[in-house]
Amino acid sequence: DAIIVDTEKTARDCILYMREHRVGTATFLPLDSVKPKPIDERLKAQYSAERSSAKLIYDVLKFDSALSPAVLFAVGNTVVCENLSEAKHIAFDQGTRRKVVTQQGVLIQKSGLISGGTSGGDGRSRFSDKRFEELKQQRNKIIDQMADVTKILKTVTQEQNLKDQYDSLDVKIKHTTADIKQTDDRLDRESKLIKEYTDKLAQIEPEITKKQKELDKLNEQLTAKAD
Repeated sequence: DAIIVDTEKTARDCILYMREHRVGTATFLPLDSVKPKPIDERLKAQYSAERSSAKLIYDVLKFDSALSPAVLFAVGNTVVCENLSEAKHIAFDQGTRRKVVTQQGVLIQKSGLISGGTSGGDGRSRFSDKRFEELKQQRNKIIDQMADVTKILKTVTQEQNLKDQYDSLDVKIKHTTADIKQTDDRLDRESKLIKEYTDKLAQIEPEITKKQKELDKLNEQLTAKAD
């Protein structure tokens, strides 16, 4: 069993989150990196030409096309056919061992192992009621895990968004701090210049006062002579 996610990064984030919060383990199939084996087009052509009930299970499943890489990775070139007799023929008598499943649920592995399905003509399940309940519970558990992973993905996305916002604010704060420091340095330099000019002005102010008095005296003398 595996959980399909959009990217390998999402899978890593989920695994990290599950490990940190101790919420169990899961297998993920990232759509951007999963590499399934290609469909055997010769099989499709062969079964079509033979007018057999056999088909590649990939061709009879209904799913969103965006999930195609993950679905193909899961089922590969597994064949589905109508009954066990035909399944055995496909699995063992055509020169190449194939994985085949019947419409009744009998699965023949390439190794020759046969499992599942129904027995006899009455069609009753080989599985006991207890086994059926166990499978049902397993299915429900998987559904719950998928719901948990969906929540985890949402939480991871929210945490990543918060981190991105924090990083952005941190950069802005650093820039603002640098601007404030530059402004403080400039104000400090200008304050020093003002003090320097003020000191110089204080030094020459007596001389200016003296020269002003001399000028006033000369103006008085010139006025007196003019009279």
